[in-house]
Amino acid sequence: NIWQAIIPHHLALLPGFDEPWIHEDALAEILRARLSGFGPQTLAEIAAPLALPATDIAQALARLEQEGYVLRGHFSP
Repeated sequence: NIWQAIIPHHLALLPGFDEPWIHEDALAEILRARLSGFGPQTLAEIAAPLALPATDIAQALARLEQEGYVLRGHFSP
C-alpha cells in the first residue's frame, strides 16, 4: 500500500513554509533534530544513516557548534 497525503486546495501554507529551503539550512535543521535524540557520536556515525558526504555533515556541525548547539570533543562515560 502506498499512502498519499491529500491537501485540500483551500489550505494556505504557513509563512516560511512557502519558500524553498537552502541546502545548508536544511541540513543543519535535519542534524539539529537528529542530534537532539542521541548522545555523543562521531562524524562517521552521524553521516552514515543520512548517506551524505562527511564533508557536508562536518560543515553543518561546524555551523551548529558556532551556534552553541553542539560541542566537539572527546567524551567518556
